[in-house]
Amino acid sequence: MKKQALSTIFKYAFLASTAASAILQTVAMLLSYDPNANYFLMNAPLPYVATAFAVLGAICGVLFSVYHTPAAEDASPFSGSLLPSLPAALGMLACAALMLLSDGGMLATITALLLFPAALYTLLCGTAAQVKQAPVLALLGFTAVIACALMNAHYYFDASLEMNAPIKVTIQTSLLFAMLSYTAELRYLLDRKKPRLFLALSMMTVGVSALPAVSIPIAFCCGIISRLDCLAGALLTLGIAITTLLRVCHLLSEQKKASQACTATEETTKAADIPDPETIPGKEEHEAE
Repeated sequence: MKKQALSTIFKYAFLASTAASAILQTVAMLLSYDPNANYFLMNAPLPYVATAFAVLGAICGVLFSVYHTPAAEDASPFSGSLLPSLPAALGMLACAALMLLSDGGMLATITALLLFPAALYTLLCGTAAQVKQAPVLALLGFTAVIACALMNAHYYFDASLEMNAPIKVTIQTSLLFAMLSYTAELRYLLDRKKPRLFLALSMMTVGVSALPAVSIPIAFCCGIISRLDCLAGALLTLGIAITTLLRVCHLLSEQKKASQACTATEETTKAADIPDPETIPGKEEHEAE
């Protein structure tokens, strides 16, 4: 089977698995989560199935990046439009506001303050500034990496929630991959791009974020979860996942356009190389005979 066909299969398998994971985890939170114990009910199958689909989605995303052949190495995930940047920026601002309201101490305050320049970085990536001021913007972009790391530290040192509580583990895992995804994104601004690495980390980020990004906000709205810091982390992962997916789509779209342009150029070149029968030497003498 050709690599292009395999990449297409893994792409749609990634999308299907990620969607299934988000839906199943949401249903599990509504039906099987015990807010008093901070764990799912014993022998509840849905959380395990949802996690399996999330892992499967992440694996399919990596395999897609392996079999996908970039047609243009200089293609960028930045579209020059603010629309793809809005979900992550709004998620960061919402997370910052909720962390300030949660009264989580000094670490939560520092994290919230870092999320504001991180949101600014995300928005600037959708403007012409990301081309003209790429090195400066990359420096600003490290605030997004640090903010995700500090959010993880907040959950790690929070003794009021068990270390292996499902909502804590899923948010921390999502933020960990978001950090890695941002480092791959920053490479584009530093002109050290690695498309396969960016695709792999981005799709893993989206895959694992399917667990907390949708289920926790819905559970909070239904009164099952009451922790503001968990809602903050879930909204942050949701915004980052949407923006990351949009950046991946733009990158693939640009690569596809470059591939089509390259194919059209090759066909034009081949057509130009074919000699006109009317200009073939000796044709007139042959017809005269």
